[in-house]
Amino acid sequence: MNIGILSVQGAFIEHEHMLSRLGASCFEIRQKSDLSRPMDGLIIPGGESTVQGKLLRDLGIFDPLKEKIEKGLPVFGTCAGLLLLAKKIENDERRHFATMDITAMRNAYGRQLGSFSAEAEFDGLGTVPMTFIRAPYIESVSENVQVLSVVDDHIVAARQKSQLVTAFHPELCDDTRVHRYFLDMIRTNSAVDQGGIEWNYLRNIKNYKTISARWEVSASPFPAGWILPFYSMPPIRCLEAVRSPLRRSPALSRRGSLTRQKPFASPTGSPI
Repeated sequence: MNIGILSVQGAFIEHEHMLSRLGASCFEIRQKSDLSRPMDGLIIPGGESTVQGKLLRDLGIFDPLKEKIEKGLPVFGTCAGLLLLAKKIENDERRHFATMDITAMRNAYGRQLGSFSAEAEFDGLGTVPMTFIRAPYIESVSENVQVLSVVDDHIVAARQKSQLVTAFHPELCDDTRVHRYFLDMIRTNSAVDQGGIEWNYLRNIKNYKTISARWEVSASPFPAGWILPFYSMPPIRCLEAVRSPLRRSPALSRRGSLTRQKPFASPTGSPI
């Protein structure tokens, strides 16, 4: 796995250290030619969003990088990176990549003296340490955005398909779980792409209670017997790849092939 880190300004070195601890390779993006290197994911670090936006355009990086994000390149934006990805900034008319359906508030906690640290729940990770430095927060999200963390009634982390943002700086803490979460996003995204399955991460799968069927997929890097659940909606679409011990099977004949299984049943006998 090779991660590109936008390195025109901001706290990019700290992200490099985090990825190194997790065993992921990375490289710095400083000029347009760097975009020709193979890249499984992108990190946009904290810093000054207006400076980063200007440098991206001046260096000819902005348009090709935006195109990559729009085509599904997994991206992780922290602090200023959140503002670059936000479709709307409530207190700033400037727009940058604008690929994520969120409305952000710039410098939401005040100036440098308003910086602080906290610990809060992060969906799927438990309690994580958070460092906020002249931080934004997310004022609102659209229905296709998953809220991951809230501090003092403000959204500070969210995900939309292959885009992840945090208002805080996980790279400034010793805890590697948020970066690991991003790497897991990339692996799952890659697995689904290799299997030729449509990836559609929805914010709240509890709204889709009827499971019409479960399918087994041999798409590498999923080991044989891992299961992709399909939920009933018109049309049936793949919601989330999960590692499930519920049913094991022999390896399928070729990568990407699908075999239909009967619906699972609850203890009462009704399909679940």
